[in-house]
Amino acid sequence: YNVIIVMPENMSDDRKKLIRKYQAKLILTIKEEGMKGAINKAKELASDKNNLYFNQFYQQANIDAHIKMTAK
Repeated sequence: YNVIIVMPENMSDDRKKLIRKYQAKLILTIKEEGMKGAINKAKELASDKNNLYFNQFYQQANIDAHIKMTAK
């Protein structure tokens, strides 16, 4: 599958490298807009019928993973 990841430009270099390592297309939004800007860009891309938008902040699996792995 082709994956496009949208995130603010000020996210960590390690995160960007990991995304590129998995050959996802990375789109960076301006840092001043924060996550809201990245979410808006992702929604804009999803308006194309060939794209989907997955909101990580409202996916139960993502929430569960944070509880299990990072909350310890």
